[in-house]
Amino acid sequence: MAKRALDTLATIVTRFGAKSVNLLVFLIVARQLSLAEMAAYGFIFSTTLIYSTILDLGTRNSLAVFIGKEPALTHDYTRSGFFLWLVLSVLGVPAAYLTLRASDLGMAPAQLAAPFSILLAAMLYLRMMQGTPLGTGDIKLFNRSELASRIALLIGTVLLLVIPGAFTLLGAVWALAISQVAAALYLFAKQLPAIRVPSGKSTATALAWKLVSRGFLFMLSVLLMNAAKRVSFLVVSHTSASDDAGTFFACLLYTSPSPRDRQK
Repeated sequence: MAKRALDTLATIVTRFGAKSVNLLVFLIVARQLSLAEMAAYGFIFSTTLIYSTILDLGTRNSLAVFIGKEPALTHDYTRSGFFLWLVLSVLGVPAAYLTLRASDLGMAPAQLAAPFSILLAAMLYLRMMQGTPLGTGDIKLFNRSELASRIALLIGTVLLLVIPGAFTLLGAVWALAISQVAAALYLFAKQLPAIRVPSGKSTATALAWKLVSRGFLFMLSVLLMNAAKRVSFLVVSHTSASDDAGTFFACLLYTSPSPRDRQK
């Protein structure tokens, strides 16, 4: 009972700290980028959230449920989730490039494709593989993986401020991508012992299919919730001037939950 109370308190503190960092970073980015650049930043941010939800295929929820029911198979499920991520993250590269080609963000697609793809892959890893600590009840690991990206984002944003001429749209997107990579690498390092345990190919394939077949319908419901919040900005970004889209995204960020809250 005491452990549960402490975990709850730690989660509350983590959420408060994460939201505080998000607000601070948002204020800095809003002051440094033009409204048109904010529109482009918001477009990448929004589409990444939607794509990570789609590519997750409900794996996060399935990992939490199955590991909770079958703790003896934690390593097997974690390894299967990782191999699923390897396959699905590759799909994010053409998705990012084609999305940039189809949009008008004021920059060549090749310039933003790399940070966009890396941001999507890292965010997808966090989304999928946080299912393991949720399933095992390792709230400390879950909270630390949440905070890692916020701390890295704050450090990256401050560095952009102090380096003359570094705070550009491209720099801001790279800072966002690197912050997610830092958190993903932290979680990966903690899960590496489970991932490295050998298992039969048939077992890994069967568990991967089990994760996806259960999680797909859950993914659709989460996708609809995220799309309902994001589609308004995507419509505005295509039907209004860039400055208007940037203003709309700024208001949306200020009044919405944090990125990781939106992924749950």
